[in-house]
Formats: sequence, C-alpha cells, structure tokens
Amino acid sequence: MSKNFKVKLSFYASLFVGLILLIAAFSKLFFPSDLLITFDRLIAIFEVMLVASLVLFHDEWKSWALIAPIFMLWAGYSFFWMLWGLPCGCLGKLVHLPSGLTLSLDILFFITALWLATLLGAGKRLKLVLLAAVGGVPVGFFIAYGVYRYLTYFINYVAD
Repeated sequence: MSKNFKVKLSFYASLFVGLILLIAAFSKLFFPSDLLITFDRLIAIFEVMLVASLVLFHDEWKSWALIAPIFMLWAGYSFFWMLWGLPCGCLGKLVHLPSGLTLSLDILFFITALWLATLLGAGKRLKLVLLAAVGGVPVGFFIAYGVYRYLTYFINYVAD
C-alpha cells in the first residue's frame, strides 16, 4: 500500500470516528443525563479534544495507538451497563442506543484503531497498546460501577 493511500484511509477513518464522537459529545453537552450533568459534560469536552487531535494527527500511528485503549475503556463501561440491561448513556439523552450496540461500536473502533496504528508503522510497539487496551476494560467497568453506585445512592437516599 502506498503512503498516500494510508494517509487518505486514516483521514477518512478519523472523520468517521470523529463524527460519531462529535454526535456523542453534542448530546452529552446539550442533553446530559439528569443526574450526571457534570460527568457527561467533562466526557464531552474530552471527546471533542480527542476528535480534534485525531483529525489533526490522523497520519501518525501514535494517534491511533492512543485512541485504541480509550475505546476499550469505553467498551468496559458499556459492558457493565449491558450486563445490568440498562442504557449506558454513552450518547447522552439525545440518542438512545442499547448498551450492546455501543459495546459493539467501541470494539469496532478499537479494531480499526489497531489496524490503522499497524498500517501507519506501530510495529512491535503495538504490544504495549494491546496491554493498555486490556487494562482499559476493567477500568471502564469499574468507572461504570462507580457511576451506578452514585446513582443508586442518590436515588435511594438524596432524592427522597
């Protein structure tokens, strides 16, 4: 594959991933969960910064290597909510997707990021990315658990 083709491919992939993340960010900024307003808005700001960096540095393997573990962290978050049969709120209140679908998207974007990092020259350093990604799943899971505990506490004790 030519370098020019790889750059174009990574650019279009960054636009596609960026579009999904911008929809999620817009939804969380302007339609946040009622009990997680600050959390949703902080995540939305992070997503916007992530999109900007990914589009600007789409032709660098490091950009895709950085985003891959983030998607696995989000996959762990979605997986927690899927196990409970509850929506993860990953796209705010504007877009309602089942947690299983957001989990699938996270895994798809993770695979895409790994593939592009490899294509752009990550080489043997990809092992570190995989290690970080494997560690991201339980981190995302426990973040979701913390959100769940906060919500159940708030609903049971504070809201009364």
